[in-house]
Amino acid sequence: MYRRLYTPPLPRPFKYIKHMLLILCCVITLRESTAQPSLEALNPPLVSFNFVANGTSLTSDADYINPFGERYQVRTLMFYVSRIRLSHSVDTNTGYDEEYHLIDFSHAASHTFSVKAPKGTYDTIQFMLGVDSFHNTNGAQAGALDPLHGMFWTWNSGYIFAKFEGLWARSSGVDIPFAHHLGGFRPGEDAQRLVLLTLPPHRIIEVKEQHNPRIEITVEVSRWFNGKHALSLAEYPSVMTPGAKSMLVADNVSTIFSVQ
Repeated sequence: MYRRLYTPPLPRPFKYIKHMLLILCCVITLRESTAQPSLEALNPPLVSFNFVANGTSLTSDADYINPFGERYQVRTLMFYVSRIRLSHSVDTNTGYDEEYHLIDFSHAASHTFSVKAPKGTYDTIQFMLGVDSFHNTNGAQAGALDPLHGMFWTWNSGYIFAKFEGLWARSSGVDIPFAHHLGGFRPGEDAQRLVLLTLPPHRIIEVKEQHNPRIEITVEVSRWFNGKHALSLAEYPSVMTPGAKSMLVADNVSTIFSVQ
């Protein structure tokens, strides 16, 4: 016959510890179930950039008139966007999508890309126009920042944040080149610009499963010339270095984006 072993009761301090561990496990489980969602979503939202000039689709073989009556044609139009964030005006913001995207007017595949965002409803999008100081001071990068894209100043360490090139007609009728290459990250010549866009009520998006929302951003090229400052091609046919002129153009470029 086997005798049942006697197990003495736990002292009161040990009972207290046991109860506290049980409560702690419950709290951890509850926090895990209510934690903030990851930026990764099953169906990430898409962002598209649509180029227009004076409200009509932009093409490289058409003439356009800027606000100063100057006729011009577009040959190259490229810019960097990064640190994309979706948010809601009455809710918390998502984190930043840190990936760099090079938007190239002549390369349609670059106009649309997905961004990281958790499930939710969003009425605001913001992004940085340009390249931050860290990437500017760490030499040539890969991916969208690869120098092969032609957006790296080999003669001046750093990146071109935005590039606009084409032809414009003088009063004599002769077409001559113009070129705006924006860059600069040092104090006093920082050409980075934060762009914040509010989505109209009919453009508010909801990120959820089995649904790919899209944010359509219009790029109105004519505002490059007068978004905040009057910059005619006659006065500014060439902006190729960091400095005061580049910062003026950067101010204008930050206004070319809208969601309609």
